[in-house]
Amino acid sequence: TALPPQPAPASPITQTRPAETPTQTSTFPLTSILIFLTLLSAAIGQSILNNAPTNPMRGLRWFGYSFLLALVLSWRERERVRQWLPAFNLRDIRQAPPRRWLILVAILISLLAARFTAAPFPALTLWVGAIGLGLYGLGERPFSHWYADVRPLLAHRRTLLTTGGLFLAAWFIRAINLTGHPFILNGIEASIGLDVWQVAQGTFRNPFATGWLTQPTLPYFILAVPLKIFGRSVLAIRLLSPLVGGVTVALTYLAGKRLWDEPTGLVAALLLLGSHFHLHYSRLGMLNIWEPMLTLLLFGVAAVAWHAPAARKRDWWLGCGLVLGLGMYFYTPSHLWPLMLVVLLVAALLWRRERLWENGRHLLAAALLALVISLPQLLYYQRNPTVFMERAQMLGILASQSGWLMQEAARTGQSEWALFQQQLWQGLLAFNYGVDKSPAYRPGVPLVGYGTAVFFVLGVITAVLRARRLRHTVLLVWVGITLLFGAVLLVEPPNSHRILIALPAVMLLAAMALVAYGRSLIRLFPAPTTQRAFLPALLLLTLLFATGEAGFYFGRYRTEHSFADRNTEIAHEMAVYLNTLDTSWTAYFFGPPNMYVSFPTIPFLATNFQEGINLFDVTDPNALPPAATPNQVFIFLPERFGEAEQIQAHFPEGELHLFDGYHANPLLYVYEVRR
Repeated sequence: TALPPQPAPASPITQTRPAETPTQTSTFPLTSILIFLTLLSAAIGQSILNNAPTNPMRGLRWFGYSFLLALVLSWRERERVRQWLPAFNLRDIRQAPPRRWLILVAILISLLAARFTAAPFPALTLWVGAIGLGLYGLGERPFSHWYADVRPLLAHRRTLLTTGGLFLAAWFIRAINLTGHPFILNGIEASIGLDVWQVAQGTFRNPFATGWLTQPTLPYFILAVPLKIFGRSVLAIRLLSPLVGGVTVALTYLAGKRLWDEPTGLVAALLLLGSHFHLHYSRLGMLNIWEPMLTLLLFGVAAVAWHAPAARKRDWWLGCGLVLGLGMYFYTPSHLWPLMLVVLLVAALLWRRERLWENGRHLLAAALLALVISLPQLLYYQRNPTVFMERAQMLGILASQSGWLMQEAARTGQSEWALFQQQLWQGLLAFNYGVDKSPAYRPGVPLVGYGTAVFFVLGVITAVLRARRLRHTVLLVWVGITLLFGAVLLVEPPNSHRILIALPAVMLLAAMALVAYGRSLIRLFPAPTTQRAFLPALLLLTLLFATGEAGFYFGRYRTEHSFADRNTEIAHEMAVYLNTLDTSWTAYFFGPPNMYVSFPTIPFLATNFQEGINLFDVTDPNALPPAATPNQVFIFLPERFGEAEQIQAHFPEGELHLFDGYHANPLLYVYEVRR
C-alpha cells in the first residue's frame, strides 16, 4: 500500500517563528520616560540650532541622542523590530532586564548636567541622579542586598578595630599642629584656596571645568565646605587633608590583608603611617593627597571584584566603575589611570584570559558607569581640547612638547641620549635616590627612608619574578607608569607631588618583601618560640622604620624651616601682619620687580585688603596711589629699603618695624603712619 503523502518541508525562507504570548508586566514608567526624553532631546537640539546657527553640529548631536532614544523605544515593540531585523538573533538582548536601558537615560541626564555650567545645584543634582540611575540600571541585585553583604563584615571585630586604630593614629599625627607645621602657607595651597574661595562665595559655579593649572574643579566643591565655615585661613584649606591621609593608611592595611595576609597589611600601613613623604602632603591644602587614596580604592576594589563569587561580581565591579569615574575629576589619576588600565588589560589578555572573559560583561558595566560619572568633565575637555594635555606639553621633555631635551643638549654639549639616560635614572630612582625638586616639599633626603627603600627594591625584584600573578602586576604597573610618565618624561625629576600617587604601592611592595624575607629567616629556626616571635619582631622593625621617618619630619625638617622659599615666607608673614590691621589702613608694598601683592598667599590670607583698593604695588615712590583711609603702612623688601628714607621724609611721624625670618634676615621692613 502506498504511504500517505507527507507535507512538504517548510522552506527556510517561508518558515516563521511561533507566535509569542505578550508579557503582562507593565512597562508604562519606562516607556513614558523614553518618550519624554526623546522629545526633550529633539527640542534641545532644535533650540540650539535656533540660538547658534553658526555651529549646527551641537544641535545635530542632540538629534542623534533623540534618535538613539527612539531606537530604544521602538526596540521595545518587538514585532516591529523583527520586520526590519529578521536575520539577527536578538534573544539575549530581549532577555535583558528592562532596567538595563536606563543606562542610556543616565547618560542623557549626565549630558544635561554638563550644560548647567553656571548653576552648580541643578548640575550636581542631575549628575548624582544620573549616577544613581546608572547604578540601578546596571546592577543585578536590589540595593537592599548590599547591606546584607556588608553586615557579615561587621562581625570581624579584630579587622575593624585594627582599621579604626590605624586611621585614628594616622589622622592624629597628621592633624596635630596643622597650622604650624609646615610653618607657612605656600603659593600652591593659596592658589588652590583662592579658587575654592570663589566656589564658597558662589562666584565660580561650574563643577565640571578646570581651575588653577588645569585642576578639575569638582573637588573644589568639597574643599569649599571648611572655607565656608572657617573663612580663608590655613586651617580651613588644610583641614581635610589629614582625614584623607588617615583613610589612605587604613585602606592600605585592608588592601595588604586582602591581597596577601594580615602581616603584610599591617607592615604596609605602618610604613605609610610614618612616611615623611606622606605625612607632609597629608598636612598641605593640596589635592595631591587624594590621589593615592583613590588609586588604592580603584585597584583594591578591582582585585576583590576579580575574585568575587559570581553573585557578587557585578556589585564590586560597579564599585570599581564608581571610583574610576570619580578619578577623572582629579588631575594625576585622569592622566595616568588610562595608561595603567591599558597595560593591565593587556596583561590579563596574556596571562588570565579565561578569568577576563568571566568578568567581561561586568567590566563593561563598570566602564559604562564610569562613563556616566566622568561624562561632564570629558565634554569639557572636548570643548577645550588643549586643556587636558596643557601641562604635559609644558613640562614634557620631548621635542613635540617643551623641547627641553633638545634645548638642554644644545646648551650643555651632551647628546640627547646621554641626557635621557640621566632622566631615566633620576626618574626610576625617584623614591630611593636624589633630592626632591618640588616647590611643595624639598626635604633634602630621599623620599623613602633607608630601611623601607631597601625592602622596596627587594619587593620590586620579587614582583618582577612573579609578574604573572596579577596582584604583583598591578603594583609594578602602578609604580612603573607613575615613574615613567610622572618623572622620567618630565623636566626636573623627581618632583614629589607628581609621584605621590604611587606611594601606597611602594609601601605594599616593601611590606611584601619584608614579610617574605622574614619568613625565610624564620624557617631556618623552626623552634615554636621563634615562630611566635615572628610577628612582634616584624612589627618592631617596621615601627623602627616608621618612627625614624616621622622623627625626621617632626624633628629635623621642622626645625630647619626649609619648606618653601623667601618670597613665600614674606607673603605669609605680610598677610599675617595685615590681618592685625583694620579697614582704616591702606598698604603700599615696595616689592616689584621681585615680588607683587598678587602673590597668592597675600590675597588668600589678608582678608581685609584687596589689590587696587587698599593694597598697592609701588614701583615709583614719587607716584603713590591715593589712599582712601587715614592710616597708611609701607612694606619694604630688604633690597628696596633704601627708598624708606624718602617715605620717612614725607611722613615723618611714622614708626618703623623690622621682621626677621628663616629664609632671610631681615625678612621685611614695615613703616606705619597713624593719623
